[in-house]
Amino acid sequence: MPAINDFSGLIDVDLQPLFLRMTLDSATELLLGKSFHTQLSPSDPESSTFTEAFDFAVRNFYRYDALRNGFLAPLGFFQWLLRGGGKDRLTKSCEAIHRAIDDKIEQRLQEGFDTDSDATKKYIFLDGLSQQTNDKTQIRDEIVSVLFAGRDSTGSLLSNAMFMLARKPHVWNQLRDEVMSVTQGQLPDAAMLRQMKCARNILTESKWAGPYSCLGSDLQRTMGTSEQALAANPLIHSPPSLPSHSCKRPRRQRQHHPTAWRRP
Repeated sequence: MPAINDFSGLIDVDLQPLFLRMTLDSATELLLGKSFHTQLSPSDPESSTFTEAFDFAVRNFYRYDALRNGFLAPLGFFQWLLRGGGKDRLTKSCEAIHRAIDDKIEQRLQEGFDTDSDATKKYIFLDGLSQQTNDKTQIRDEIVSVLFAGRDSTGSLLSNAMFMLARKPHVWNQLRDEVMSVTQGQLPDAAMLRQMKCARNILTESKWAGPYSCLGSDLQRTMGTSEQALAANPLIHSPPSLPSHSCKRPRRQRQHHPTAWRRP
């Protein structure tokens, strides 16, 4: 049982790790045909090793890049000397990610796959990519690049949405009523999801409320390229009003249809 917060008297619940594991599993299922099952088996050695390496690489890439190629390069060289020329933790994490992805790719290629275009067959990104190239390094790089975006952006966006919904019970009730009405007790499919306008508006509003990428949130705030910064720039985009964390009105997204972003 989590400890009670001394300030609020309530129990703090951090859902973001659960959302990130869920989106990692769904992304690897789509990209590789097999999930890492980090949500169901977080203590599994393969799952825990991959998740730990992935999290470290995502959160520390820019810092290590500055130590290697940026203004902190002299300090990075000094640390390299202290390690005796050995690999740093980021390099080891990237190698662990590459090994795990390579193993999944090899398993899928050994199993084989149908090239028939069947609309009812589950789509697997690796199968389509394998028909374009047989270079396993290129295949791995393409999958990793999509995995970084599919896992962090989606998981962080869902976390933002739940953070807001916890403070807006009436919006939560509207969303629940819509889900129950559309699904009728069944598991939702793509057609059902497209009918959930309230859910779409909530996710759109959550994007305006703050950065939704673990990888780039700090960098976005520094460079002014987050959703809020882009929206506040009249040269790029001017929405009707810019919401804050205390202001969440998904209903206005029904009338708000932003134009495509263009570089000034």
